[in-house]
Amino acid sequence: NSKIKENLKKTLFFFLLSLLGTFILISLLSSNPLDNTFFQFNSMSDNSENILGIFGSILSDFLLNIFGPVSYFFCFFLFFNAFRIVLGKPANWHSWFFFPLSIVLLCFILESISEKIAVFQISTGILGNGLIIYFDHYLGDSEYAKIIYVLLILLLILSVILTFNIGFKEIKNSFLIIFRSLFYILFFIGRSLNLTSSKNILFLSKSSLENL
Repeated sequence: NSKIKENLKKTLFFFLLSLLGTFILISLLSSNPLDNTFFQFNSMSDNSENILGIFGSILSDFLLNIFGPVSYFFCFFLFFNAFRIVLGKPANWHSWFFFPLSIVLLCFILESISEKIAVFQISTGILGNGLIIYFDHYLGDSEYAKIIYVLLILLLILSVILTFNIGFKEIKNSFLIIFRSLFYILFFIGRSLNLTSSKNILFLSKSSLENL
């Protein structure tokens, strides 16, 4: 009996998470900027282009205005945890705890990349824009801005790992890969700078000898 109850509980949670994820995904995919929402209302338009009707329009408009394309991360998270329940690996407390942090950091990082790279144009909504404004205002001209930015990227990686319940062994291996990559990047940058400075010294020495 206990096993049957446990299976029914797993099935119930699986369908709830899958249904919620599917509902959000359909509302996002069928969103239309002309539909009536909380942020805008047109009395001349009664029909909603969203498949889920007015509620789908309100939900998709709210998510896209706040989080931008990062809204799809909600769907992925719900589907991922739904299938983990079927596999007998339900989400731990840290998965739900770090999920909001992953959303916030992802909005910030993507928005900052969008501002720096012209080809990569993506708006992460009100949240991403607001975080960038605060970051530029308080740390934009600071000498520690780049260090804090790198730390936030590392924090995002750690937060995503914990959000998706990746084991501590995988976390350890991921951090080893990250730190090794950073070490090699810094090593090659330092080596290139040394080579450049050495070439400049040789060039100056040669020029001074020729002048003599």
